[in-house]
Amino acid sequence: MSSRYLPRDYIVTDEGLAFAVVEFQLESDRVVAYLRYRRHDGRHDDCWQKLPSEKAAALLESDHPEYLFFSEQRDTLIHAVPRDRIAEHRSARSALASLCNSTDPGKADVARCAAQLLLEHGIPTAQLGISGSLLLGAERDDSDIDLVCYDETTFQQIRQLLRDPPPPLEPLSTDEWASSFRRRQPALSLAEYRWHEGRKHNKVMLRDTKIDISLVAASPHDAAGPWVKQGPIDIEAVVTGDRYAFHTPARWSIDHPQIDEVLSFSATFTGQARLGDRISVRGALEIDPRGHQHIVVGQSREAEDAYIRVISTPDDTSHPPDAESDSHWETNRHMLS
Repeated sequence: MSSRYLPRDYIVTDEGLAFAVVEFQLESDRVVAYLRYRRHDGRHDDCWQKLPSEKAAALLESDHPEYLFFSEQRDTLIHAVPRDRIAEHRSARSALASLCNSTDPGKADVARCAAQLLLEHGIPTAQLGISGSLLLGAERDDSDIDLVCYDETTFQQIRQLLRDPPPPLEPLSTDEWASSFRRRQPALSLAEYRWHEGRKHNKVMLRDTKIDISLVAASPHDAAGPWVKQGPIDIEAVVTGDRYAFHTPARWSIDHPQIDEVLSFSATFTGQARLGDRISVRGALEIDPRGHQHIVVGQSREAEDAYIRVISTPDDTSHPPDAESDSHWETNRHMLS
C-alpha cells in the first residue's frame, strides 16, 4: 500500500538515526529507507554525522539490527524502519515551503534563490521540495543543494531550462565535475561520468553551490515476485524504452534474448541511458517465478562495482568519451585527491 513517506524524505528515530526514504511502498509495515546520518552521541540536536554506505551498514549490524530487514520480495537484507519506531518525519515538500517563507542565511538562502529563479521561468515551487543535508539542518559550506520535483512535466521543463542555464545559474566547471565524481565514486572514468551526467540536464551551479534536481515519481509497480538473486552479471543491450529513466526505481526496457529490463533504486543511475542507446550493464541478475529476468544496478550510493555505460548512441549528435578524451581526464586525476 502507499504511504505518506515519499522518496527523498527523511525519517528520524529516537536513537538519532536519520534514514533517507527510497521507496513509495511499505514492506511489512516498514518504511524502506537507508541510513545516511546519525546525531553525534545520539544527542537530540542537529549535530549530524554523515555515514557512507559501508559504515551505515556496519553501525546497524552492530548496534541497531532492528532496522535491518530481510526482504523476501527482493531476496536481500535492506534498511527498513518500522513505522512505530519513527520519531520524526521530515517532508522534503513541506521543508521547501517553509524555507521559502523564511529568512535563513547560507545554503537556505541559495536554495530559496534557486526556487525563485525557477519560478520566474515558469516552474511552480508548489511542485518542488528540498532534500539532502539541508532538509536535516546538516549542511556545511561545501554542501550541495538537493531539489526534488513531484511532477514529471515540470521536471522535464526544468531539464529543458538547464540545457542552457540562464544567469545567474551556471553550468558546472571542470573542478565541479571532478568534485561530483569524487563524491559518487562511480565505476566509470571521470570523462565517462561527466559525459553521462552532462546530458541529464539536472545539475547547475548557483553562488558556487551545485544544485541537483531529481524527479520523485513512481515507475509502474510490478507486484509479481519474489525476485530471487542469481548473482552478478555483465551484458550489452540496446535500450528499447526509457519512459521511466528518471523515476523511482529508474527502469529501462532492453532488447536482450533473456533479460527484460534494467532497473536501479540509486540516484547515481537515474537518466543514465536513452532510447536507442547501446549500453553495457553490470549489476545483479534477478528472476521471478514466471521466469522473467531483470538486472538491478547499484546496491548503494557508492556504486563502485556496478554501472550502466553507454557504448554508442543512435545518432551523431552525442557520443560517449573516446580513448583520447579519457586520457585527457585521467591525466588530471590530481583534481580528485
